[in-house]
Amino acid sequence: MVASEVKELARVTTTATEDVAKRISAIQEQAHQATEMLRMIEQAVNEAGQVQTRITEITGEQLMVAGTLQNR
Repeated sequence: MVASEVKELARVTTTATEDVAKRISAIQEQAHQATEMLRMIEQAVNEAGQVQTRITEITGEQLMVAGTLQNR
């Protein structure tokens, strides 16, 4: 191998390494964004569960009041 071929190989290797590094960085960023979205979804599901629990409690209270009024 002559010096010019070694230089060209080094240049190609450097370019490929930089490309791989950029792709890895992009994948890491997308993974971070996906993780944040999952956290937001989890929070929304938890809040919906709390609302459902409260609705169930209120419905039970209303049924109890309605039963009390009906028995008068």
